[in-house]
Amino acid sequence: RKLAKDLGVGDRVHFLGRLPALEDVYAKIGGSDALVHPALHEAFGQACLESLALGVPVICLDWGGPGLIVDETSGYKVVPTDREETIARLSEAMRHLATEGRRLGAEACRSRAVGEFSWSGIAAEIDTHYRRLCAVPVESMAVVR
Repeated sequence: RKLAKDLGVGDRVHFLGRLPALEDVYAKIGGSDALVHPALHEAFGQACLESLALGVPVICLDWGGPGLIVDETSGYKVVPTDREETIARLSEAMRHLATEGRRLGAEACRSRAVGEFSWSGIAAEIDTHYRRLCAVPVESMAVVR
């Protein structure tokens, strides 16, 4: 809070703390301009997927789950390098979204979440892989020991 005040953005940055219910979290995300997700150690990126499903673009690192979930139609990905450069690129992405990011519409974000990451889509992809593997004769499969 002190840093936000010192940087002159204290009136625009709100620290909400723990919200009482998941619906409250979704309401806050859904009413936001973007979800900024700078985590470097994130295996899946559930918050990013939830944000897109709510029609809100994501600014994240191009790493782990968030880097796989977010694409050019649904947000901005920053390749992590050293601390200063990564922070500068995240800041640049935020400025770009604020000034020119209207192309990242809510429908494009929802489409990315539902089109690529729905349970039925994932199940169909797994089914396709299993069917392909089952069609391969066992003798031709490599055995890892």
